Amino acid sequence: MIPGVEEIQLKTFWDRRGSLVKLPEADFEEEFYTISGEAVLRGLHAQAPPAQTSKLICCLHGAVLDVLLDLRTDSPAFGEVECRNFFGTVPEALLIPEGVAHGFLVITAPAIMLYRQSRRYSPEHDVGVRWDSAGITWPCCTPVLSERDAALPALKDFKSPFRL
Repeated sequence: MIPGVEEIQLKTFWDRRGSLVKLPEADFEEEFYTISGEAVLRGLHAQAPPAQTSKLICCLHGAVLDVLLDLRTDSPAFGEVECRNFFGTVPEALLIPEGVAHGFLVITAPAIMLYRQSRRYSPEHDVGVRWDSAGITWPCCTPVLSERDAALPALKDFKSPFRL
């Protein structure tokens, strides 16, 4: 397991109308969500120091293959990948520590992913690793990528600024 990653079962209250799901209380500077179509792949992204950020993520709708890559050079899991499926119907979240890149592939569209970040997004500190360079077995060989994500460096060429 990648150190510092936490799976969180969200408190859910059900009645005849449906459910209410509570996110954990924490100080986050920024919150946003993405809406993505079938076979969209976003990632693998991180924020470099001094703007590194931890994230709390959850899938609100659809289904994704969620992927983490440890970029902290002194971590016992440096270069290791963790994959898990997230479903909008399952009330769970994932806490991702600083220095761990994140990405996902949409399995069931539309997929809505919620992000809560410890710091605001900083474009000049935006870094990442190309999706097909970290030994991940993706269920789609031709995902829909942004130009930015397609141009990210391969893991072997990434000079990591991250420490545990």
